[in-house]
Amino acid sequence: MRLNFDSLLIQALKEWPHKFDLSVLQYANPDLSRYTAKGLSDAIEDRYIGTETEVITRTLHGAIYSVVHTAAKTVVQVELSSLRSEAGRLVFEQYLKKSAVSTTLNWRSEDYKLAEDYFAQNSSQGNSLDSSS
Repeated sequence: MRLNFDSLLIQALKEWPHKFDLSVLQYANPDLSRYTAKGLSDAIEDRYIGTETEVITRTLHGAIYSVVHTAAKTVVQVELSSLRSEAGRLVFEQYLKKSAVSTTLNWRSEDYKLAEDYFAQNSSQGNSLDSSS
């Protein structure tokens, strides 16, 4: 599997709608500390449960969801082509590092190896599985 972040992101974004209408916030608190954007779902990542690349793919889709969800607080429409790659990378790597040290996710040795391989292949950005978040 090619683990270059930009390649992973390009592939993952193909599974998302190109544009999101985020104008309707459901279950929103008055201060917007908690909200759901109508039409935004994290279901894409569920397709990868049990796959060989689950830890990378699901974490990346979760990061994309998080970035779009955060944007919904301040904008009413998002085009994924306008997403900052670096924002996705920061969230993705933060999630991946957290997951790699969690004791509740039941990762297999292959999952840890995949995360290590990701950080090894993307180390030119100063990333490492061992560095603090």
